[in-house]
Parts: sequence; C-alpha cells; structure tokens
Amino acid sequence: MVELQQVKTGFVANDFFLMANDDPSGRPRLSERILAVGLAGALLCELILTRGVDIEKGTLVLTANRRPRSLLLAGLCSEVEAEAPRPVRDWLDYLSLESTELVGRRLRASGVAQFHEPRFKVPGRPGRWLPVDAQAASWPAVDVTRKIYNGAATAPDLVLFGLTRATGLDNPNLWEIRHLLTDPGLLEQTLSPLAVFNPVLVELVAHTAAAVGSAVASQRKG
Repeated sequence: MVELQQVKTGFVANDFFLMANDDPSGRPRLSERILAVGLAGALLCELILTRGVDIEKGTLVLTANRRPRSLLLAGLCSEVEAEAPRPVRDWLDYLSLESTELVGRRLRASGVAQFHEPRFKVPGRPGRWLPVDAQAASWPAVDVTRKIYNGAATAPDLVLFGLTRATGLDNPNLWEIRHLLTDPGLLEQTLSPLAVFNPVLVELVAHTAAAVGSAVASQRKG
C-alpha cells in the first residue's frame, strides 16, 4: 500500500490526476475529456514552474533556461522547440489527446497508479488509469486544503487549486475551502499570490478554463 505522505508527488499534473480519481468507488470525478484538458493545463503549468517554457502574447515559447530534469517535461520542451510558436490553446488541445496516458505512465513508474483493462471489451473504451490506493490518493486534496486554509500555500498548491476551479472538479476533501471556489472575489484574493509569483500561471489557468468550456459545449452538442 502506498504511504499517504508519499502520494504528494511534487508534480501538479500527478496531484490533479489523483484529486480527480480518489473516489473509493473507482468512478472518476471528471469526464475523460475534461480530465484530459485539465491534465494538459497542469503539464504546461509544470513547464512554466520549472522555467522550461513561457507565454508571450498568448503563445507558448521555449525559454533559454536549463531543461527540466523530469524526462516527461524535458520531452515536452523538445516538442515545443520542434514546433513553430503556437497559441497556448493549440497546445492544450494537442496535449489533451495524450495527457492522461502520459501522467498515468509517470504515476505508474512511481507505484502510485496502474492501468485497468475493462472487464468487458467495448469499442472506444480501452480501460483507464486508477490510483493503487484511493484513500492514499486523497492526500493532494487534503494537503492543498490545509495549506490554503492556513495561508501557507505555495505556487504549485495555488495552481492546483486554480485548475480545480477551471475544470469544475468537486472533491469532498476541499470542503473547508469550497466557498473560495464559488465566490469570484474570494477566489481572486486566494490566487493573488500566484500573480505575484508568475502572472503567466494565472493566464494559463484562464486558458485551461476556456478550453474546458469549449469541451463542455462540444459534449453537450454531441
């Protein structure tokens, strides 16, 4: 069994995945499409936090700083380098096609998640990634709640909280700070330190929210 304190991975996308998949029933708290968009945003946030990429006039650009140590993030930097500068929204759409798989593999490598084949083969449903221990996987939400409630949140914590709002993720472990998600003024106040740390992160969370809105609209039409 994974130790509770080991599950706070230090990667925004890993923690976001766990927050969306820590229900003991095994049911995800987000649809596959919305989860994928949220994870794409989380991966781009990781790149910004590690100074691997930046956003200039709505476009994702590679920085001149040292590449991230993470193999996944270094690979994403190489993809950004290989492409002509593209809008953030294009990268969110592109990464959402494989974000769940990428993050799932990284979690599997650390022993936190595993891939479950469906009991019955259904076209279009190849299986899904699940935490090894749903109870232990609840720790990221508990930790974010504790830090924000106590005024001790770091930039990754605030990014994670912002992505929670952007995707509409409703995790019961956020109950002590849930009112911050529903009050725009309180939410802006809570995330204000993030703007001081790096305003680009606030912009990226907003881009993610817009992409989620488009995904929700397309799902309704479908």
